[in-house]
Amino acid sequence: MKVTRPIEETACDVCGQAQTQMRVCSVCKKDICHIHVMEWRVIVEQNQGALGDTAIICVECGIKIDRTFKNLGIFKNTMLIRKENLK
Repeated sequence: MKVTRPIEETACDVCGQAQTQMRVCSVCKKDICHIHVMEWRVIVEQNQGALGDTAIICVECGIKIDRTFKNLGIFKNTMLIRKENLK
């Protein structure tokens, strides 16, 4: 799920800096640098249990999600859980 782009192509939409590891927010589709990334765990409920993957979400969307929900259901049977909350 990690999406990276070449450094020449774009700069971070949060801080304006061009970094080597640019990523795209899964929620708002902004280009973000590694400094402004919050990694969230995507838990997909399956018949045999839960499968996990990491969602890349920018700090701005992460703060909005934190304010409104602790866990955010995006699709049916799918939860976004902040990685720090999994410990």
